Amino acid sequence: MTRPLFAAFVMLGLVGFGYYAQAEKGDNPQAKDDLIALQQKRIELLEERVSTIERYVKANVGSRSDMVAAQMDVVNARLDYAQSNDQKQSLLSELLKMYDQQIEVAEVKTLAPISPGRSAKNDLAADSRLLLLRSERIRIQIERDMLD
Repeated sequence: MTRPLFAAFVMLGLVGFGYYAQAEKGDNPQAKDDLIALQQKRIELLEERVSTIERYVKANVGSRSDMVAAQMDVVNARLDYAQSNDQKQSLLSELLKMYDQQIEVAEVKTLAPISPGRSAKNDLAADSRLLLLRSERIRIQIERDMLD
């Protein structure tokens, strides 16, 4: 048997084994339950993070922008595990609203009058953040519109 033919048989065997292993993995209800539990745990931890940041915001220690960013992480986690296009569209629409809030805050920061304590480095960070938020908002809108 020539080497290319032998290599082809080996590759076919590996592909077949891969399909078999994937099929076995998909038939295990315990593994599926464990995966769902891990997904839920991730979302719960992110929700706990939102609550923690919210407490700091109420105490005037944290910013509203930080809280919205944490809420966006929760929505993104839910989006990771959404099953239907309707769920995904709803979550993406929610995310767009949050991006609008973040963009509004970032615009205020970039339009603030220059003060003696403000550095060019802070201006660069604010301008960069605003452009990144606008870009990400467009990406989310494209993703949502592609689900139609």
